[in-house]
Amino acid sequence: MPLKIGLFEDLVPCTQDLSLSEAELREAIQTWCRGTRYWACLIKGASRVDLAGQEAGHVRPKDAKRAQQLQARRAPQARSKPSKES
Repeated sequence: MPLKIGLFEDLVPCTQDLSLSEAELREAIQTWCRGTRYWACLIKGASRVDLAGQEAGHVRPKDAKRAQQLQARRAPQARSKPSKES
């Protein structure tokens, strides 16, 4: 599910409970949000969720378009990588 915009700010007070620094937290969110599975769920109008799983806005058309562009750019790169053979 798409995450609420501003989720990082909601999590900052929890860094000690999570045993993460703010930098580690930011990196974790960035890593997740750069993944193709995340981009695939960014569909125009889809609900965004907060920490409690409650609806917290919707995916804007420009965000959905950006996700599609990122997916399209990554697809040829993934095909051009040599496969790992055992």
